[in-house]
Order: sequence, then C-alpha cells, then structure tokens
Amino acid sequence: MEQEQEKSRILEECLRVLAQEHLSLEQSISGLKTSSQTSGQTARQFASSPSARTASDMDEFFDCGNDDG
Repeated sequence: MEQEQEKSRILEECLRVLAQEHLSLEQSISGLKTSSQTSGQTARQFASSPSARTASDMDEFFDCGNDDG
C-alpha cells in the first residue's frame, strides 16, 4: 500500500510539472502568434523553418521520478 501511495505521489508531481510546461508552451506559442502577426510571418512558417527543427532544450526529456520498487 505504501508503494502505491509513493507511486501516486510521483505521478501527481509529474502531472504538475507537465501542466506547468504545457502552460509555458501555450504562452510561448501565443507570443509567436502575436509577433508573427506583426512581422508578417505565420506561426506555421516558423514551425516549419529548419532552425525550429534543430535540437534545443525543449527536445530533451527527463524522467520525473524513478521506478525503484
């Protein structure tokens, strides 16, 4: 039972982190749309540009917790 509670706590923490990242990404996309409207470049053009497809910090994934047990 204690292991299940710990797994649940870890999953809740992962969900919280993912929700924060999601909000941050939504805000950055919103900023891209705003800036692309003023510069004449659409968000789609930006996303398909070669520089957008290069490795970045956003391409890195990390485990939220370990599964020991």
